[in-house]
Amino acid sequence: MGAPLHVGGSGAGTAAKRVATNALFCVLCVLGESLALGGALGLSWEALHEVLGVTPLA
Repeated sequence: MGAPLHVGGSGAGTAAKRVATNALFCVLCVLGESLALGGALGLSWEALHEVLGVTPLA
């Protein structure tokens, strides 16, 4: 599952996890919106996956 990452004193790990979870949640929301937009603009799922697959999201 990965190596421990020490980010500070008591409570810092929980705070860091909340920050990371927040960032991930935002990325997932934007990804969903982007897929919906691409679909509404008539792009195929294959084209959307190909385009997004060459971005940092990949």
